Amino acid sequence: MRAGGLNKIIRVENRKEQKNRFGEVEVSWELFLEANALVEEETGTRVIENGETIVSYSKTFIVRSYPGNIIHENMRILFDKRAYRIHSILRERDRTVIHTIYWNR
Repeated sequence: MRAGGLNKIIRVENRKEQKNRFGEVEVSWELFLEANALVEEETGTRVIENGETIVSYSKTFIVRSYPGNIIHENMRILFDKRAYRIHSILRERDRTVIHTIYWNR
């Protein structure tokens, strides 16, 4: 993997669920990893659903594989002031390829 291609900084956040004093589950996000990544644009769609325009598109993030820092599907990626839901992960010898989906309502 060429280090020069990893020219964007992404933040990987871990989902944390906690019950409040009323027994409701509150979701918060905490930083898990900040890494350099290669960001590739993928597809995008625009749909009108119930009179509301919904835009979704996907990106692929390629990061260096870090021992001990295992990224999984319950996490999210913050990039360019947007949160991306992780759709699938492909682990290779020296890199991790993460496919994501972004929904904008």
